[in-house]
Amino acid sequence: MAWQQRLCGENLYHHIFAWGNNRNRIFSSDQHYTNYLELMAIYAKSHQIDIIAYALMEWHVHLFIYDTINTMANFMQDLHSMHARYYNHETNRVGHAFGERYNNIIVQPNNYALSLSKYIHRQAVEAGLVTDPKMYEWTSYHRYIGLEPHGFVKPNIILDQFGENVSQNDRVEQYINFVKGDKADPVDWDKRNFNVVGDGSFCTQIKYLNREKKRIKIIPNDLIMIAGIKLGVDRDRLLSPCGMQDKELRHRAFLLLVKEYGCSYNEIAQLFKVTRLTVLKAIARQNNIQT
Repeated sequence: MAWQQRLCGENLYHHIFAWGNNRNRIFSSDQHYTNYLELMAIYAKSHQIDIIAYALMEWHVHLFIYDTINTMANFMQDLHSMHARYYNHETNRVGHAFGERYNNIIVQPNNYALSLSKYIHRQAVEAGLVTDPKMYEWTSYHRYIGLEPHGFVKPNIILDQFGENVSQNDRVEQYINFVKGDKADPVDWDKRNFNVVGDGSFCTQIKYLNREKKRIKIIPNDLIMIAGIKLGVDRDRLLSPCGMQDKELRHRAFLLLVKEYGCSYNEIAQLFKVTRLTVLKAIARQNNIQT
């Protein structure tokens, strides 16, 4: 089966996770973990990647990153190829250290990002290795709660959600309580059947940004919203236009959906709840205007 092209772009937050080859170890000593972190700091700087959170487990890794200039793929290739080379040399082995292709999910930087940081920092707790996340050394949790300097980790996108005008100690205390609490998460992060996490508007925008490369399927109900995004108009104005200016925008949306999405006149009529004749006349007029 062909691999699905990745969702990527500038200024996007990603949850990345990867397993060892055949679920074998990718870390066998403290030095292996340290090497991975050193490489991550080097390549994050060179590829202009912000590291928001991480968890390094014996058999897999979780990273939460911010990709500023669409260099995630190069960052991951450099990081994992160099760690594999190091790990193979240290353990006298050959072959791939990381087995399956790493996965990435685009995450909206709000409560979904907050939830993801909790999921990452609780990896060792959920695995039964420790009872308190601060007891596990190889996550960014220590940097969040002040047990280590932030270093290359940038936790403010998370901690600021507890109040930008709140003292650092209070934000840390609230975050500790959040991570240890049992509040239900807005998404099941263990599922692997999605590639965007956020509210409806955010998911639609990501689908639009990646439309030209056909990286994900756009469902019909999203088409009106996507047309609105491209035309800079609210979806409701396209569905219920008030005045000639709004009607003109809706007619432009008709033409956009025909030219860029291959929609038929009947499909557009059904989407906008108008007659096929209305669509036909509107598109003919738009074609005349553009020519």
